[in-house]
Amino acid sequence: MDSRIYPHEQLGLGVNDTAIIRNAGGAVAEVLTTILACQKFGVRHFMVLKHTDCGGFRLQGREIMEHYKAHAKSNLALSVKAVEEVTSEIREFGYGKTPIEEVVLNDVEFLRKNPLIYEDTVVSGWVFDDETGKIRQVV
Repeated sequence: MDSRIYPHEQLGLGVNDTAIIRNAGGAVAEVLTTILACQKFGVRHFMVLKHTDCGGFRLQGREIMEHYKAHAKSNLALSVKAVEEVTSEIREFGYGKTPIEEVVLNDVEFLRKNPLIYEDTVVSGWVFDDETGKIRQVV
């Protein structure tokens, strides 16, 4: 999701060389439907790319919940109910002190083990270092 990341430029790709799927925290489970659609249209290599200054390492789900409860619309009962309806998803947001390589590995394994990902589909994992501007493959 982070607008500081320019995958085409940083990976030396042309405009039509790849499709970029972005989301907050970069969790692949949240975009599985989109990944499956890409696969249906012929994509056979998915690169999980996370960056070292991701807010997912600083922001936790409980903080998101408390923020929205505090900033709810005037109909507090409906707003709190809306937050509670997505509580399980929000609660799982964030990586805490988990090393970025482990976070990447977990998402790569999630895709590799998913029965809907074709056997000939390649899934690799990468880390973009926000300080150095370097990208390295970790899986």
